[in-house]
Amino acid sequence: RRNLLCRSRKGRDVEWLALGAPPETAAHRMVCTARHHCFEMIADFVMEGIIDGILADDEPGAWLRRQAAFCCIPFVDKDGVEDGDQGKNRRPRDHNRDYVGESLYPETAAILDFLPRWGGTRGIAAALDIHCPWIRGRNNDVIYQVGREAPENWREQTRFGQFVEGALRPGALPYRTADNLPFGQEWNTAANFSAGMSFSRWSAGLPGMRLPTSFEIPYAEASGVAVTADGARRFGSAVARALAAYLQA
Repeated sequence: RRNLLCRSRKGRDVEWLALGAPPETAAHRMVCTARHHCFEMIADFVMEGIIDGILADDEPGAWLRRQAAFCCIPFVDKDGVEDGDQGKNRRPRDHNRDYVGESLYPETAAILDFLPRWGGTRGIAAALDIHCPWIRGRNNDVIYQVGREAPENWREQTRFGQFVEGALRPGALPYRTADNLPFGQEWNTAANFSAGMSFSRWSAGLPGMRLPTSFEIPYAEASGVAVTADGARRFGSAVARALAAYLQA
């Protein structure tokens, strides 16, 4: 079901999609976001695949629809997406640094208000934020999860990564848990978040949160495989199957 999260600065509808069981009765509640940086369009092909996996006519899909509630927000920076903007590092801060203090953007303000209420008293189990990395080069030509600071979060990211590896099928973009980027290495340091707080850092503090994570999906090549819309969707479907296995483990 399509719902209205808010309206953007320019008056556009910012949608969120409800899938699976009602959040009030579901055993698990999960959130998936994309396009905090509006030009990272490959992220939405992955989200399409996650949605395909939730709706799939197979046991993982059926289990997710029975046991889990999903809130999917495909266009966090809706104006940037429709205007063809770049968005990342926008001054004074972009959407993915706007989860602290008074929000600059209607979308992030709405997320900050809505998700804790949507999670209810039992909270949200997983939050997946999908991005694209730098253009090319080291760590930018593989799919990886961005490691969280807290050891317990990193442990769950590693566990989940192993489920994703096991859920991959032919045609999906490749992923290896070993490619995940630990906190404190390369760009993934506290200094990179000096402009504000990201969605993943904020969601890690929500009640009930087990798996706050973000995936980086390359633009052109993933572990030697050409990135295509179909390959990204198939990877997203693997993520959905992995969520079903992870939550039942």
